[in-house]
Amino acid sequence: MVLSPSIGEAKGPRYDVARAIKSFLGQMAEGGIVLGAAVIKELMQNADDAGATEMTVLLDERPLPSGFDNYYNRLTLPALLIRNNAPFKKASDSDSEEHDDFEALCDVAAGHKRFQSIAAGRFGIGFNSVYFFTDTPVIFSRRECHVFDPSHHIFNDNGWKFPLDSFPAGASSAGPIKTILDWVYPKISLKNEKSFGEIAGIGFDYHQTVLRLPLRQTIEGSKSLYQDCFKTIQERLQLLSQMSEQAAKSILFLKSLNHVKFSILKEDSLEQYLEIDITPNPKEFKIFLSQIKEESTHFGAGDSYRCEFYERLIKMSSPNESPKLWSFLITHTACF
Repeated sequence: MVLSPSIGEAKGPRYDVARAIKSFLGQMAEGGIVLGAAVIKELMQNADDAGATEMTVLLDERPLPSGFDNYYNRLTLPALLIRNNAPFKKASDSDSEEHDDFEALCDVAAGHKRFQSIAAGRFGIGFNSVYFFTDTPVIFSRRECHVFDPSHHIFNDNGWKFPLDSFPAGASSAGPIKTILDWVYPKISLKNEKSFGEIAGIGFDYHQTVLRLPLRQTIEGSKSLYQDCFKTIQERLQLLSQMSEQAAKSILFLKSLNHVKFSILKEDSLEQYLEIDITPNPKEFKIFLSQIKEESTHFGAGDSYRCEFYERLIKMSSPNESPKLWSFLITHTACF
């Protein structure tokens, strides 16, 4: 039986998502972190845990066309478009008890990876680092597009889910949001033969993941999750430099991700910025990971596992410089 007493008032614990994110960002920033480095590292780890082998980071500097609905103007700011070639998992994909990736992101700070023995990232926690950049991240994968809005700048809720089936080909009933999403996800960012609108219309899954981070420009009188950091093109180019530098350092420690590319999208051109490649881990490393995963399910004393020394080569390429190469000898040991 649920009671509503006739005296007094409702007063119990409340969970304020925006406040929780602000607290998380404040704690993460206490050590004087470099924002670009911190965020790209988290996003690379999440892509790697999803099994992605490649990632692209696109700085979208296109001017906004005239006639767009101002209601969604926060989504059309200069932005980072970050794509990897692994789709989100859904609960229906497997008979196992894995969480739905969309639900994991909505469940702030639940730590859905804490029982995954070979996970590098912190899905649901690490993702929250994107709020250093934006108040309204947009996620597109499979047949779902989610706009997160914990500060309620656009919606009267913490975000909105747009199933692609709501955008049938030729339909105008969806309102301006279809036009907005078609623009904020330009075809080149999807690495697909079809545009966002065409993907919605044909009824097939988009088997990759693209994250749009509109770079925060606080409107007077509104509240933001973090201070504005990238108002000028110079600041945004510095951000791209921070992210690419960290990506070159982080890629060595990942399982599957072996290609990261940075570019700048302007109104009439795509400028290549930096490309990072690393030779893939050998099959012996995959065997090593499977042994760890299996051993982590057992209780009691376990065995020691080792992946013997092997070489990995990192290559950095940019349009105006000669390629740079680094060679590393790597070994892995796990003791249970």
